[in-house]
Amino acid sequence: MRQRALANSLTAAFVVFTLLVTACSSSTSASENGLSAARTRWSQLAPASYRYTIFRSCECVAAMSGPVIVSVRNGGVESRTYAQSGSAVTQYADLFPTVDGLFAMIDTAVRSGSSRIEADYDATFGFPTFIAIGNPSVDAPVYTVTDFHAQ
Repeated sequence: MRQRALANSLTAAFVVFTLLVTACSSSTSASENGLSAARTRWSQLAPASYRYTIFRSCECVAAMSGPVIVSVRNGGVESRTYAQSGSAVTQYADLFPTVDGLFAMIDTAVRSGSSRIEADYDATFGFPTFIAIGNPSVDAPVYTVTDFHAQ
């Protein structure tokens, strides 16, 4: 009787352990699935013209962090302006990409095997709303996207 109880306990423990290992090992796959689903939503629903505000949290000069309003018309950048001053972003324009550029950043991190990739996506359009790649305490910027408006 004791052997049967011990065998049942060991079987139950093994099942729980297997479920936990399977759940933990699928986290990378889940984030890749989240990226794929978000990209699909964006490719199906993306407006040709839109604008959003992007903020880069980093240990850098203010001109490199924003916030910046990015306006896209017919798929190309129409303007990038600093939200607080209204002046055009010139020197650091590439730091404030389009939505496709944000997806490209995530793709590059996945392909390069970055140790840390966190991303959240808009439930409707699928564009990234939050991106953290690498270690922010070692000067890796964190991107936050707000105020998205289709035009």
